[in-house]
Amino acid sequence: MRIKMLKTAPGSIDGIRVSQYEAGAEYDLSHSQGEIDLALAFVGARLAVVVAETKPVSTYETKVIGPQEAKTFDPETAPLEEVRAFLESHGQKPHHKTGEAKLREMALEVATR
Repeated sequence: MRIKMLKTAPGSIDGIRVSQYEAGAEYDLSHSQGEIDLALAFVGARLAVVVAETKPVSTYETKVIGPQEAKTFDPETAPLEEVRAFLESHGQKPHHKTGEAKLREMALEVATR
């Protein structure tokens, strides 16, 4: 809880050490239950008011990019991992021992349907 003191007043967050809270100064009293209790006591006694929390503005960069060119799939030149992925994305489940030539043949058949 962030507060702004209206009047100078002493206060203690731990019941042992007393600090002076100056009029016009703002204090962030939200790190422990003692700080929160002290802030509520100051506000309740009209010695302070709650200050609205401000959130930092996003530092994300907005970048406009053009449309990406569609990449065409060529079963004859695509890496073998892409050929397997292509077949699986089209419902084909070739055996893990299926050779490269057969995989490419299957992919070409699927691609030309």
